[in-house]
Amino acid sequence: VGVFDADVHGPSIPRTLGLIGLQLYVKGENIIPVEGPLGVKVISVGFMLPDETVAVIWRGPLKTAYIRQALAMTEWGNLDYLLIDLPPGTGDEQLTIAQLISGLDGLLLVTLPNLLSEKIVAKAKVFAERLNVKILGVIENMSYFKCPDTGKIYYIFGKGGGLKLADEVEAPLLASIPIDPRITETMDKGKPFVLEYPNSEVSKIILETADKIIKLLESS
Repeated sequence: VGVFDADVHGPSIPRTLGLIGLQLYVKGENIIPVEGPLGVKVISVGFMLPDETVAVIWRGPLKTAYIRQALAMTEWGNLDYLLIDLPPGTGDEQLTIAQLISGLDGLLLVTLPNLLSEKIVAKAKVFAERLNVKILGVIENMSYFKCPDTGKIYYIFGKGGGLKLADEVEAPLLASIPIDPRITETMDKGKPFVLEYPNSEVSKIILETADKIIKLLESS
C-alpha cells in the first residue's frame, strides 16, 4: 500500500503515522518514499520541511508542478493500492490528480454529520461528473459519541448528514465512524489506532470499511 499526502498546505500523514523527522531521498532520478507502519510507503511534502511549523506558501502552478513531479518520480514498487489524501474542496490538488492519473478507481468522500459539511462535500459530485471519476462511497466521521459509562449515544455534530450525502451523490454510505477520544491520542503519538486498540468499536468499523472498499474495487 502506498499513501500520497497531496494536502500541500496541511500535510498531516507524517504526524499521523509517526514519521516526523524522516526525509525523502533520491536514488538516481527516482524519489524513494518513507516506509511507515506495516510497510506502508508514504510521500508527503511534510518530509521536505525542516519542521511542522513551516508553512507551504505556494500558488496553484507550484502545487501542480509538485504533484506532477512526485507522481512521476516516486519509486513505489509493486503496489496493490495507492491512497491519495486530499484537502477539502475541489481545488488545484483534486483537479491535478484527476487529470494526471488515468484509470483512477474513484473518490471516497468524507463528511461530518452536520448540514454544512454535507453541502460542502456534495460539490464533489459535480467535480466527479465533469472529470468522469467514479464516487466509490461516503464515510461519515464523528457520527456520534457513545458514553462508556451508560452506553447512551449522543449525536454531537448532528445526525444523518452522511446518509443524505450518499443519496445526493448516488453512492453507498460505507461507514459511520463514532467519536473516540483515543483516536486523537494515538494520532498525536503517531500510532495507528487500529493497531493500538484492535478490539475497539472504531477499529472494527474501520477494518470493515476497508473490506467494503476492497470489494468495491475488485468488482469494478
